[in-house]
Amino acid sequence: MRKKTFISTLCLLIGVIAYSQSLGEFTPKDKKLGKDLKSKTKEVYIANFSVNYQIFNQKEKSVKGGLIGRGIGGNTKAELTVGLNNVEYSDLQKVTNEVYQKFVTDLKSQGFTIINADQAGKTDYFSKYTRVDNMEPSLAEGPGLLTVYPQGQPFFIEGFYNSGEKKQGGLLGKISKIGGEDVNRLKAIASYNKLSSQLNDAAIINVDLYVMFLEVEKSYQGGGAKIVANTNYRLSAYEHLKGKNDRPTSKVGSIIGKASEITVLCESRFDVVQGKNKIGGSPLFQYTGGMKKNLEIDGVIKKESFKSFAQQDIDVVGTETAFGKLYRAEGKSSESIAIIDVNKNAYLDGAKQSLEKFMDYHTSEFTK
Repeated sequence: MRKKTFISTLCLLIGVIAYSQSLGEFTPKDKKLGKDLKSKTKEVYIANFSVNYQIFNQKEKSVKGGLIGRGIGGNTKAELTVGLNNVEYSDLQKVTNEVYQKFVTDLKSQGFTIINADQAGKTDYFSKYTRVDNMEPSLAEGPGLLTVYPQGQPFFIEGFYNSGEKKQGGLLGKISKIGGEDVNRLKAIASYNKLSSQLNDAAIINVDLYVMFLEVEKSYQGGGAKIVANTNYRLSAYEHLKGKNDRPTSKVGSIIGKASEITVLCESRFDVVQGKNKIGGSPLFQYTGGMKKNLEIDGVIKKESFKSFAQQDIDVVGTETAFGKLYRAEGKSSESIAIIDVNKNAYLDGAKQSLEKFMDYHTSEFTK
């Protein structure tokens, strides 16, 4: 069978100007086990604080050809890449630093003392962990996600894979799921009662936040391979992100490399564990904070839809030969690339507002 490939490339540059950002409805949710945290401890240890910024997404959908009725269809493949422009890594680092510093200030204003890494590092809990005094922004934790940590804040991890992804099982483990949950985060939270008991029953805090800008519809086939993505700037409540885990270059939106498609859970969470019961070992106090739905960031990124569609070639006529009728269908592919040129100040202000809205509520709520 003869095969021919057609590639159509679409490059879009979308200018975003003079937008005034605002937040949509904030719908927090929280759950407590135990009461009156302040009577149990005046100390906290921040085991993890990370903000994951979606800066691009790459998806690929392939449909194999084969028999279709009385004819044959060719192979099809659609690829769609959408990325942000005008936002640098340093910009996202600055936002993360400011949100973290406000969080620390708010904890201190409530009468808490922050346990430092020197003290935490002396526990048996961290005896097999590696201390990293400055966690660099990472592109290894999820497809198109830049994971940013507060600059100069030490964290303890079990190590890294060759890909740069943090090893599974640690406080900042490799992402995996059972029933849609982040198994490694659940394992870490479940073990914090041990860490707390070794820090005089201090409250252990874990924060994971996800700032997203794109929603990709489920890839489907119907006469070919098709992918559709829509812009939607938001702080994510709970969703699964699928994409090719390629590595961008030093500029956000500049995309290189090849990798397979993976799925990660994007759930903004604020977890606190304190103490350990003598019988059973369960925490004396536990707080789980999140949102019922996404916190929309309006007026920053224009609502747009992007598509990549490869129409399937079908041969139902065939060609008569001396050995019978021969059918042949051409293979087709489509590649679409969109770069969104955002207003940097509006984007950063929107991200900061949404992050602080989430953090302010849960920082106040977990001590009530």
